[in-house]
Amino acid sequence: DDPPLSWPLVSLPLYSIDRFTKYHQTARSNGRGGIEPPPPPAADPEIEVEVYPKYGALPALRVLVAAAAFGRFSAVVRESRAPGFDRLFAATHAAALARAGERGGAFCDYPPGTSPEAEFHRQGLNNPLSNWRVTALNREYGLCATYPRLLAVPRAVTDEALSRAAAFRSGRRLPVLCWKDAFGVASICRCSQPLVGVANKRSADDEALLRAIGETNPIGDTLHILDCRPKLNAEVNQVKGKGYEHASNYAATRLTFMNIENIHAMRSSLKAFLAVLKKQAAAGETSMPELEKSGWLEHLRMVLRAALHAARLLEHDRASVVVHCSDGWDRTSQVTALAQLALDPTFRTRRGFETLVAKEWLSFGHQFAKRCGTIAPLERGAQSSEEQSSPVFLQYVDCVHQLCEQFPSAFEFNSLYLAELLHHLTSCLHGTLLGNCERQRADLPPTLPLWPALSEPRFVNQSYAPGAHTTLHIDPGAVRPWTAYYCRGAERIKMEQLPLLETRCSQLADETERLRRRLQQLASDGEAAEAAPAAP
Repeated sequence: DDPPLSWPLVSLPLYSIDRFTKYHQTARSNGRGGIEPPPPPAADPEIEVEVYPKYGALPALRVLVAAAAFGRFSAVVRESRAPGFDRLFAATHAAALARAGERGGAFCDYPPGTSPEAEFHRQGLNNPLSNWRVTALNREYGLCATYPRLLAVPRAVTDEALSRAAAFRSGRRLPVLCWKDAFGVASICRCSQPLVGVANKRSADDEALLRAIGETNPIGDTLHILDCRPKLNAEVNQVKGKGYEHASNYAATRLTFMNIENIHAMRSSLKAFLAVLKKQAAAGETSMPELEKSGWLEHLRMVLRAALHAARLLEHDRASVVVHCSDGWDRTSQVTALAQLALDPTFRTRRGFETLVAKEWLSFGHQFAKRCGTIAPLERGAQSSEEQSSPVFLQYVDCVHQLCEQFPSAFEFNSLYLAELLHHLTSCLHGTLLGNCERQRADLPPTLPLWPALSEPRFVNQSYAPGAHTTLHIDPGAVRPWTAYYCRGAERIKMEQLPLLETRCSQLADETERLRRRLQQLASDGEAAEAAPAAP
């Protein structure tokens, strides 16, 4: 008898399904140069369905579905999208574990052993001589609904002045500190665009707040404002009642536009990029000019150039910078987080990187639900939609991957780690990357935290050399397509040469650790045997 067939088990979270295409069975190649005729008509014909994951160029599944059942199949996929917190899988999964004797985690954006207070302390804000202070003015999210509870602000500015300054920024996202050189005075602040409008409105409190931020750095004579948008986009926003800072109103500042396109351009670019990858995978060829036409690689370069510009201002000029885009939760998070990766080796460890994601993306209100299309926001009437979706966080992780390629020994984590992080961006298994801000996640039922799931030894970069790189001098021109991720199919990442080496190194490290523990046990047993009294 023939042995039973062994089929691989493929797991594809419903929330991570981007689209599916269906084909009625037709003639196809038999693999020997001939053509197989289509199957004869059946009473219950079948449809071949290709299921594509989000951010994937190739299908994760190809299944045959009875034509009569296809409507039910597609309904399951549609109903899984944006289910709302009351039907959230992360919550029901955690509840099931709790019934089995395990516990879901209480809300916390930060990885175990870290906190906003610890990060403030590491940056030297608790020093009595510091020009910064931590305020709990937003502890009930009354100052800004999409900011964290604790904010670091200039010591010279009162809470009352902060409240007035917030009214002049889009979404009340006023300028606050996100990083300071622990051994210096240069800093990175972030905010949203000012509400200038066509009437060129002004706010004395907003101007005073930026002046106070500049004065926290007695070395730099200019506060650099990096507007992540193209200038034309900022001018269009000014017609809508928002806009950008005019140098004549903000003393000792310099405004630079970084020309990063908006979420709609990024969404269209990724779609074109994945289409080219799919076409090239089918043809078994790679054409960089075709990939470049999609614009995706150039968008990565623009984000990296902005981060490089910010890092150079802090490292070489000892200047402080304020970064914003329109709302301050998309391009702003990309630039501030990448600049900190370039400047601060702490953020290149696994725990440090997770702290950076918690701080710049989670606490400062990147809209994961809207951008990833996973769960609907809590606000009544608000809906996630294709128009609001955009691969902003994916783009950031791709940029981090580019840095890992350029500096192979600078990061404690590897590409397997980054791919696993992106898998859980849409798996909805954990509560960490859900919702649109810290305030929303605080209202979640108990869920499992993400960070412990990323602590496996296989995610460690075996080439990591702590202290080998103080500052990373990014080369935006060295960007290459991350085909191992985008062409992964049903896997977390395609096992190309580098991921295979990373996996093998991790396996060898695990085996070395197992043998080390075994030797320790044998040595301990030997000492115990020598110490035991001899038998009479």
